Amino acid sequence: MPALSRRSLFLLSAAAGIGVARTARAAEAMTAAGHVAGAQEGAVRVWRGVPFAQPPEGSLRFRPPLPPLPWEGVRPASTFARAPIQAPAPFLAPGGTSEDCLYLNVWAPAEGKGHPVFVWFYGGGNVAGATSQPIYDGASFARDGVVCVTAAYREGAFGFLELGAQLGHEYKGSANLGLRDQVMALRWVRDNIAAFGGDPARVTIAGESAGAKDICGLLGVPEAAPLFHRAIIESRSGQTVFAPPAAAAIGEMFFHATGLPPAQVQELLRLTPAQVLAAQDVVLKDSPVKFPFRPLIDGSFMPLRPVHAVAEGAGRGKTLLLGSNRDESTLFLTPDAAAGALPQSALSNMNARRFAMLEEAYRKTLPDLSEADRHWRMLTAEEYWIPTLRVAEAQVSAGGEAFFYRFDRGPRTGKFAGKAYHSSELPFVWANTSDPHWAGVGTDDPALVRMMHAAWVAFIRDGRPVAAGLPDWPAYTLDRRPTMLLDTTPKVATDPNGEERRVWEGVL
Repeated sequence: MPALSRRSLFLLSAAAGIGVARTARAAEAMTAAGHVAGAQEGAVRVWRGVPFAQPPEGSLRFRPPLPPLPWEGVRPASTFARAPIQAPAPFLAPGGTSEDCLYLNVWAPAEGKGHPVFVWFYGGGNVAGATSQPIYDGASFARDGVVCVTAAYREGAFGFLELGAQLGHEYKGSANLGLRDQVMALRWVRDNIAAFGGDPARVTIAGESAGAKDICGLLGVPEAAPLFHRAIIESRSGQTVFAPPAAAAIGEMFFHATGLPPAQVQELLRLTPAQVLAAQDVVLKDSPVKFPFRPLIDGSFMPLRPVHAVAEGAGRGKTLLLGSNRDESTLFLTPDAAAGALPQSALSNMNARRFAMLEEAYRKTLPDLSEADRHWRMLTAEEYWIPTLRVAEAQVSAGGEAFFYRFDRGPRTGKFAGKAYHSSELPFVWANTSDPHWAGVGTDDPALVRMMHAAWVAFIRDGRPVAAGLPDWPAYTLDRRPTMLLDTTPKVATDPNGEERRVWEGVL
């Protein structure tokens, strides 16, 4: 959207019947690239669709992000930008998708400055997701004195596909473009957030699912280290990354799926988004690993596997809040599917043969579980609980601080009754129970919604997850392994499910 002069902005607002001068003053901010004007919504100021990088299209496709170009006048920032290129989904806003997608949104308290900052990167397997999803409305954080930022990043083949072998040295490391977009968003926060009332010296980065995986990735990216001070990791870890040979194999699979002959490799830069998505779908279907669009350990931008970087002290001096949900995998497998043999495509971090070898240990450890319940437990551990736990262990072993949780509150009714499935903590964290994709989740437990949201706010503000009604939450240690069990009546448990945890020792 082009920038408007102050007079044009005034006339447009007047035509809409808005109290112009007061609203424009309250929701206008000056960034390094130019003025932006958002909206005053009750006690919250909101800016939507603020560019933090140039559009990564045309000659910038598959290239690292560049800072946004400056503009004249006042740029309207009242609507969400289009989502990154991805398959159609019901949660996408009416504007659809575009390669021109590197925008962020800011919710800020109406008054004051120096507020702590919360930067959120959404989930979606790194192939889906958008900042416009209603669940990520940041007004609840802003009302509690936090400047909330939600930022987009390139997804799928556009952001997590290694094409150096096909396109040449300039494109080496293209599998890390999604993370580079996130680093660019954090640079924007460092340079601009004070104009929105935020404190660039108190930045917490956070994400869920693939967003949490990316947060772990950023812990292992030296360029990102000075750009944030705390991190929240919900249901993912830093293990789902590629070494160069595996990333190159996925790149070759993608190129073959395009149908282009080797002599026309440069046509990758001119494929339509639909053609890129078609090849991406082939990779998703035929890949030998789950989540083939992953960051890359390239030896420079990401020198080490993130969990190893944390073990070497990458998180020292930063505080982590992290955990997983008790029944994550019930979201993805029906009871009938969970009761059957599990294919390699169901696994994120290990091969099917080794996974099958753990079944006997699970039968001995948890003999009363049904086949479906055992597989749900094993998959939840393999993809979420144990990898997230390894990050907490690495953090405290290296002298850092971490607070660990398990979310146990399943819905009371519906097909997931009693199951704390993957992503079901989000309405509680965001104090937002109105998103139809989480219909009814949290509405029957407003006290836990208040406690969890308050604990996240307190962590963002002070580095300690405390809230009225919540028990004292001790930092994680390897001897007692204290874990906050978030349920209708929260409690701290010492090494919960410790016997099951020991099954995974030396495995993940």
